This record gives sequence, C-alpha cells and structure tokens, in this order.
Amino acid sequence: ALILSALDTALGTDYGLYRSSDDGATWTQIHNGFPTVVTYDLKFNRATHDLIVGTHGRGLYLMDDITPWEEMTNSQVAAAPFTLFPLLDAINYQRTGLGELNRDPLARNAPQPPHGAVIRYNLAEAVQAPSRGEAAPALSPEEQQMVAMAAQFGFSLPSSTRGPVTIDVTDAQGAHVATLHGSGRQGLNEAVWPGTYDPSPVHPPSRRGRGGFFALFSRGGGLRALPGKYKVTVTVPGLPAQSQWVNLREDPRVQVNLAALEATLKAGQAMQPDVDAMNKMLVGLDSLHQQLSALQKNLQPAAGPSDAAAELSEAKA
Repeated sequence: ALILSALDTALGTDYGLYRSSDDGATWTQIHNGFPTVVTYDLKFNRATHDLIVGTHGRGLYLMDDITPWEEMTNSQVAAAPFTLFPLLDAINYQRTGLGELNRDPLARNAPQPPHGAVIRYNLAEAVQAPSRGEAAPALSPEEQQMVAMAAQFGFSLPSSTRGPVTIDVTDAQGAHVATLHGSGRQGLNEAVWPGTYDPSPVHPPSRRGRGGFFALFSRGGGLRALPGKYKVTVTVPGLPAQSQWVNLREDPRVQVNLAALEATLKAGQAMQPDVDAMNKMLVGLDSLHQQLSALQKNLQPAAGPSDAAAELSEAKA
C-alpha cells in the first residue's frame, strides 16, 4: 500500500489497483484505462503529484497529477457545487516540430502531457451551454464575409459552440492574457492554457499551397507568454468565480535569455496591428480573386447548337 495523503491510500493487489479515500475503511478498484492485472510497485512523485504503477506483464503506467484525488478526500470539497483544484507549475515547451523528423517510426511512444497549464475543476451538477433563446455573439466582419461567401457558393459554415465555463488568465499585474472556454460536464473537467496570449481575431486567408512570406503569417496562435506567475480565474454560470495561481516556466531543455524573450514579446505586440492590417488586406484580395474567378466562369459563352455539331463532326473525323 502507498499512502498518498492523510486519508487517501492506493493499494496494488493481484487483481488490480485499488484506492481508499477513508483511511482504509472501504476500497474501490481503479479502472479508467487501467487493466485488472497483478500490480506490484507503486511510487508517488509529490513534486508533480504523479502516481507511477508497475505491473506484472503489462508494463508501467503513469497517472498524471492526481491532485483531484487528494482534494476530493475532503468531504467539503466533494460536496461543493464547484471546486477549482490547485495548479501545478506549467512548462512552456518549445514547439518547433523538428523532433518529428528524427523520431523512429517503429518506436512505441506514450502520450505526452499537454503543453502549458492543465486546469481541472469539479462540478457537482452539469452546467448547460447558453440556451438557443439567448442572443448569439456578434460575428466579426471577417466571419460575416466568410458566411456571405459560403452562401454565394451554396453551402453553410459549421457552427462552433463554446463551453459554458469561462477561464480567464491574467498576469501578476492584472493585465489580460487569455480567455478559454471549458466544458460543463458533471464531475471532473479539464482545460489547457498553452502558455500564450489570445490569438488575434483577424485570421489570415487559407494558404491553398502558398508558402514563403504568406506562410510566415498564417500559422495562427498567440504570442508566447513570459515565464512567471499568472492568475487563472474560472467562472461557472450562477456560481462565484474561483481563482488559482500558476507558475509558468520555460522549457528546461533549452537555455533561454529572458531579456530576449521580453524583447520578442514587445516586438510581436508592436507588430500585431500591422500584421492584422495585412491579413485583412489578404482576406479581401483572396475574396476578390474568388469572386472574379466565379464571374469569369459564369461569363464564358455556352456552346451553341452549331458549335456542338462542329465538335461532334471533329470527334468522328
């Protein structure tokens, strides 16, 4: 047996992994992807709150951040309508994508934890999304243009629904950084802040095979946030908001210069209005190109009876 906290205990047996949240009075088998298998070794990493399980014949299992387990042993937390769990340090990994080039395609790779801050909260009851009777959020000019273009070509764009839970991230000075939307399922819910600022609402047009300078500004995503403390506030409709602080750290595999990161962020924020203006122009040009192409196709003269007869005679010859 492995004691995780004052009341929380994990136990490996010949018939799987069990857990007790009442100091051993009752036991519940843990499934959630874990097989019924002989379980020999247990190790708890208190720094990351990870539970490492060694089995006989089925390898090692790693349960990332079991903080919700530990917190839910408190009867008040378990009975609360809404609980935002403490946040572990978040790693802002470098995402170059070059590692995929050197990866052995035959190697077996386990799923990796998400980049950034993992935000977990518990809901005693499910929270519904806004009813259809409520007014939908207004579309941006770019979104309105896309809807009109879709209607012109005879199709409609899929509707994107946001989760009912709002998650706001601010820096230590209280300045806005990002807004996320989480699910409202009964029980444990999870959202991930990737350690970036909100992306610009102005989206570049689709690439359609174009590269170079155009591709440079068509990757999407927001600017990387600097390492430091950030406040995460989760708001559930009809309930008081709750907040936790998270420490955002840089990728430990890479040596970074904080002054260079700050300069990069300031330069990106200064360039954003110009990039937005350029993307608006590109969207307009792209739309104009599509409309002219459609008009040119519609203006092409249709083949008359004489032309059709001539083409038929040429085909027979």
